[in-house]
Amino acid sequence: MPSLLSWLFPEACCLCGGPGGGRGAICPGCLAKLERVPRPICTYCGAPVAGEQAEPGVCDECRGLHRHLSFLRSALRYSPEAMGLIHDLKYHRRNHLAPALAPLLAETFHRTPELTEQRDWVLVPVPVTRRRLFTRGYNQAEELALA
Repeated sequence: MPSLLSWLFPEACCLCGGPGGGRGAICPGCLAKLERVPRPICTYCGAPVAGEQAEPGVCDECRGLHRHLSFLRSALRYSPEAMGLIHDLKYHRRNHLAPALAPLLAETFHRTPELTEQRDWVLVPVPVTRRRLFTRGYNQAEELALA
């Protein structure tokens, strides 16, 4: 049963302004419109790899570069909407977006064999400096990890 407060002040989608759809701040329609990164994906930068590549699974920009990581994945393809959500979470004190964005990370996890094939793994949010934590009031990576 909805509370009186939610009836008086309904949650609005931060992208379209329509009903937000429960706990998150993004309505299901807008969430579905956010474009996922299509496969095949570059092992190192997580960008889509178009057409035939000289080195399978590596984009032209990453070919020949030495990397200090095994792989990288992005949940969403770059778009003004996706960047707006990330900037709102990081810089505009909208940590209530974390529960709406966390399922996108879970979806990416389940579509990434490099992760799903591992038996033992741990999710560690990237720490922020004490100054940034004081200024922002929270660590956005930790908020996503906890959501």
